[in-house]
Amino acid sequence: MKQNFLLFSLILVTFLSCKKTSIEPSSINSESYSSDTTLAQRVWTLKNVGKYSDQNLAAARNGGGIVFGGNSLMKRMLYSNWDKTWIGYPVINRAIGGTTWAEQIPFIDDLFTDYKPSVIILYQGENEYLRYPVSTDKKVSSTIEPNFIKFYDILRSHNPKAKIIICSMVACPELFKRGYDIYKTSSGQYIYDIDNLNNIYKNKLTKDNSYTGTATRFVNIKPFYQQYSPNRWYYASKFESDGIHIKLLNYTPWYNKLKPVVDSLYKNIQPAAPWPWGHW
Repeated sequence: MKQNFLLFSLILVTFLSCKKTSIEPSSINSESYSSDTTLAQRVWTLKNVGKYSDQNLAAARNGGGIVFGGNSLMKRMLYSNWDKTWIGYPVINRAIGGTTWAEQIPFIDDLFTDYKPSVIILYQGENEYLRYPVSTDKKVSSTIEPNFIKFYDILRSHNPKAKIIICSMVACPELFKRGYDIYKTSSGQYIYDIDNLNNIYKNKLTKDNSYTGTATRFVNIKPFYQQYSPNRWYYASKFESDGIHIKLLNYTPWYNKLKPVVDSLYKNIQPAAPWPWGHW
């Protein structure tokens, strides 16, 4: 009896010591990890544990698939009709919550290159904004750009034939409240910094396509999650209570905008051309 009690106590202590807590409370992170879990350990777990591990995905073993990467907004796609939406597509989701462009640079090969992808789809940016000190300086995009460019250039050099899609950042309620979608300075100037960052993404894709000849696409999903008229404002009902994450049921517009682009690059299926004479 005493031995059984000691065994139970040991198991209980082990469980409590391994209880997970948030690794990045100030950033978006849809998963929980112990406070001493390194990003390298998280990457290893992502690739080797669970339903979507490398060993369970033919696309991971065979190459030539479609790899999704970025932060937790991309990661959460796994819980929003992922299998149904991408049935018949060799998709691999290697997004990691709570991370930035800069933090993922050392893991580009683990997250992308190892899979010899045909298409790479990226979404990133919230954590850079959320970690930036709140101030009247709203031109944060200029501080994000160098790390994004470095990430992209390394990704391209390691994946010279991959077609790259970047989805625009959305303006979630929390970033709206911090003045990153629209901000009026004391001199009356308006700053639209998330739009600035999206233009940085778009311009890089255009330059890459011009230089390499490899297809690139920018997918603008931002209008699905905010209004522009009569005033710019966010759709609170489309976001979780944290004011950052899109509700799982509201990924449908994103999927609907993204999927034809994936078809055009992966399956070479082009969208139907409009009638040359317009609508009757």
